[in-house]
Amino acid sequence: MWNRNSKTVTFFSVLYLLIIRSYPVWYRVDGGAFTLSYYLIVFILFSVLVIQFFYQLVRMIKSWQQSLKSSLLSILIISVALFDGIFNPLSIDLEYFYGDIVFR
Repeated sequence: MWNRNSKTVTFFSVLYLLIIRSYPVWYRVDGGAFTLSYYLIVFILFSVLVIQFFYQLVRMIKSWQQSLKSSLLSILIISVALFDGIFNPLSIDLEYFYGDIVFR
C-alpha cells in the first residue's frame, strides 16, 4: 500500500504544508531574496502536487484493479494538502505566536 510513489507524494505534501505554515517566520527575514525564494519554493511545490494529482488520477483510471489503493491514498493526501494550503480550514495563524511585525 505504501509504495515509493505514495511516500514521495506524502513528502512533498508535508513539505508544502510546512513551508506554507511557516510564512510568518520567512516573512521576518530581511532581504528580498528570501521572499522571492519563498514564493518560488511554494510555486514549485504547488505545481508538483497538482501534476502528481493528475498523474495519480490518470494512473487510477488506466489500471483500476492494480493500483487502486495506492492511487486513492496518494490522491487523498494531495487533496488534503492542497485544500489546507489554499483555504486554511483549521485557521492556523502563527502570527499570533510571533507577534506583530515591527519594521526598523
